[in-house]
Amino acid sequence: MPAAADAEGSYLWERIQRNETNTYARVVELQHAGVLNGRLLATWEHHYTRGPQSNDPDGTPGSFIIRQSDDQGATWETLATVSDTQTTDGHPFSVFYQPYIFEYPQQLGKYPRGTLLLVGNLLPANCSEFSTEFFAWRSADHGKTWDSLGVWQRGTSQGGIWEPFVYLDDQGR
Repeated sequence: MPAAADAEGSYLWERIQRNETNTYARVVELQHAGVLNGRLLATWEHHYTRGPQSNDPDGTPGSFIIRQSDDQGATWETLATVSDTQTTDGHPFSVFYQPYIFEYPQQLGKYPRGTLLLVGNLLPANCSEFSTEFFAWRSADHGKTWDSLGVWQRGTSQGGIWEPFVYLDDQGR
């Protein structure tokens, strides 16, 4: 079944392969992007399984697809595909879970208002090892390109981590 918004419009994404998994969608409306204010950016879990009836990853590297809409979700086009650029043992990871896009509402350090941060939970193909990693990327051009920032937090089979969430409190922290 294709992913769709809860209103009339086109599909956000329609799978290309029968073993393609697309779940856990997130959408952010840009509010600190100048002339791009109002643009919608969407991403979701995107990886491949051993078959259409399986939940087991097939080992193909996963990714977060970033799609944009300038007409309130009536149409969507791919802006970028974000992948695991690590080359250490077990990488690139196959399973990309729980993406979260945060738009900086103000300058944070050397990064201007409107900078985007994408955080996701990455897992290896052998989920029995169950080592989870919150991995982050940053975009200075409103989602067109993404720089890898690396692992922020690691979990284990005894202490897994789930659903990264980023916010700025009223103290600017």
